[in-house]
Amino acid sequence: MRQDGPVAKGWWSRLWKPMEREPNAKCPLCDAPVVAEPEFMASASGPMMAHRTREELIAACATHGHAPFNDATKQYLERHP
Repeated sequence: MRQDGPVAKGWWSRLWKPMEREPNAKCPLCDAPVVAEPEFMASASGPMMAHRTREELIAACATHGHAPFNDATKQYLERHP
């Protein structure tokens, strides 16, 4: 059975909609919420955990960080003032 255009478009747009990430850590300098990279990664031997370093959290801060590391934090703050 053939799918209708709007149904297929709605399904496709939900599938490829960019995922909005939420703050998952705090800046060590100013205690502001930051959107940092996830701590769990996939590897050849299975999932592994890699804690974010102090420098990575500072780089993700909207105030103290710099692009491209703080882009996700800035986008989140623009959408949620």
